[in-house]
Amino acid sequence: MIGISLKVGRAVRHVSKSPRVTTSDPEKKQTRLKLSVDAVAAFDSTMPVTIAPERVSIPPEKKTDQFRLAVKNVSSEPVTPRPVFIPDDIVDVKLPRKIAPGEEGTILVKLKDDYEWKNYKTSLTIVMSDENLTRYTIPVEIGTFVRTKAKTPAKPKTVSSSTTTKKTDSPIRPTGSKGSGSN
Repeated sequence: MIGISLKVGRAVRHVSKSPRVTTSDPEKKQTRLKLSVDAVAAFDSTMPVTIAPERVSIPPEKKTDQFRLAVKNVSSEPVTPRPVFIPDDIVDVKLPRKIAPGEEGTILVKLKDDYEWKNYKTSLTIVMSDENLTRYTIPVEIGTFVRTKAKTPAKPKTVSSSTTTKKTDSPIRPTGSKGSGSN
């Protein structure tokens, strides 16, 4: 099995890529795959589930830890997450069973014991059992990656209660569905 990620950035259009793959077939040493997607920037809602935190980051000092992602069903129907792509040579992933409306399940992610340590980025993709077969791609970062934070403007000395907001973790947005051409 091979895994190919197609990065579309902030594109909101049809994107195609054609990577060349070397094979062990003596008659056809190389072949070209054509990948096509209809990229979507963000959906109006996070139906049918929200997933937080938005990524799994595994630093060297936590390489034996198990990481939890909360999956909350915000739809009115039960959903069951199923794997689409799991880098199972790198991580073990346990998905929750059926999640009732309003309930929360947990995705457990753990680095394989025999993983040869190196900085690496990959992702796992799951699909929900909703009528649109909504997919979610969750980034997995292994190693020491430096994140740059945007500078925040100085806070005003007086703030009215109408302008304050509660800080929350951003949930993962759906990455596609049966209807959007992202099979």
